[in-house]
Amino acid sequence: FDISLDKKLTKPRVIYKNDSIFIATQCKTENLTYLINQNGRLHTEPYYGTTDYSYTTNNTKQGYINLIIGSQEGTIYNYIVN
Repeated sequence: FDISLDKKLTKPRVIYKNDSIFIATQCKTENLTYLINQNGRLHTEPYYGTTDYSYTTNNTKQGYINLIIGSQEGTIYNYIVN
């Protein structure tokens, strides 16, 4: 698939969740992280945060991923991705 977000994006990373594959990438100028599903569509609305993101798939048995992103205000966001 091809997807165009018309933004300058960071190098994409692949996240595996059970039998699904997601691609995560950030737009640093908008402070948004995008998750793209294996069909080439945005999985959800983008996630806000000003730092690089991290993720854990330790919770895939429960069916979710933790997406961790910080902000310049000192807040750490722990987004639950279903």
